[in-house]
Amino acid sequence: MPSDKPAKFYGIDMDTWRAQVVDGIKQHTDRPIVIREKASRPERIAKTIYEELDNAYAVVTLQSIAATEAILYGVPAFGLAPNASTPVSSSDLTQIENPYYPEDDLVYKWACHLAYGQFHIDELKNGTAYKILNEE
Repeated sequence: MPSDKPAKFYGIDMDTWRAQVVDGIKQHTDRPIVIREKASRPERIAKTIYEELDNAYAVVTLQSIAATEAILYGVPAFGLAPNASTPVSSSDLTQIENPYYPEDDLVYKWACHLAYGQFHIDELKNGTAYKILNEE
């Protein structure tokens, strides 16, 4: 489920969005649907998304880091609004039974692209970025 911030940005009523997405998924698959609310930070640290991704067929989200984490974990994602995972995910729920699995090379290039944007120019100049990216 999206958090309040993107819901407000897109003018989404959470209950309506949930019902529409679940109905859309059910039109194309009979797989079980697990709805994951965004938990508080302490709860997310105690039980990470990766524990849930272990048994996930796909992730459907509005625009969430969950889609990025899913793709990096090898689980296909469906993002229903533009987000960081758009280049390596799908937005077409009619394809839920035939999800898009991007090539490993594309995922690597996409992940690098995301990583390159994580550093301040000073971190690039002083070697911090290099050190972080080359840690073992």
